[in-house]
Amino acid sequence: MSNYPAPEKLSNEDLGPILAKLQLLLENLPNQLPVNIGQDSCYASLIGFQPNEELVEMTGSEVGALNVHLERMFGYATRSVGDGILPILERGPLICAIHNILRDYCAKFPSDNILKKWVIDIAKAAEKVYNTYQVPVSHSSCIEASFVMLRIFPNGKSIKQSSMAADSKIVIFSCFTLYYK
Repeated sequence: MSNYPAPEKLSNEDLGPILAKLQLLLENLPNQLPVNIGQDSCYASLIGFQPNEELVEMTGSEVGALNVHLERMFGYATRSVGDGILPILERGPLICAIHNILRDYCAKFPSDNILKKWVIDIAKAAEKVYNTYQVPVSHSSCIEASFVMLRIFPNGKSIKQSSMAADSKIVIFSCFTLYYK
């Protein structure tokens, strides 16, 4: 399993790659996990997630409301019993929605360590699923991220990183490949 820094030591720059890894891990969870896209899924509440106003009032913040929501969804005691790693019980678009929620909240509240802790905990949970089903995941070799910067010109032509024309636009594509050894 990957070694992640403590949330309070995690810079905003370092959080981006962890979020990208989380997305890849969730989108490619092993096939041994069931797919459930119905309302009876334990992750159904993530689709179109909006913080509960009562929880916002109770906790005093949107992050606090999300924290309580996630604790309820994964179980309050999960981090303090057994191996302390959250359970991921299903695969599919519903569990994948958690990535977008965390990404958006981290962008809105970039210094919030509770959000960073959730990103790390859910990444560890996803890695645990891979380990459980003996699908190798290596932080150094399993996920390859590459960024290609293209210059897009008004005539629709593009070239890879080269001289910049005044009327061109820069577009950065991020391409990720998850592969198994």
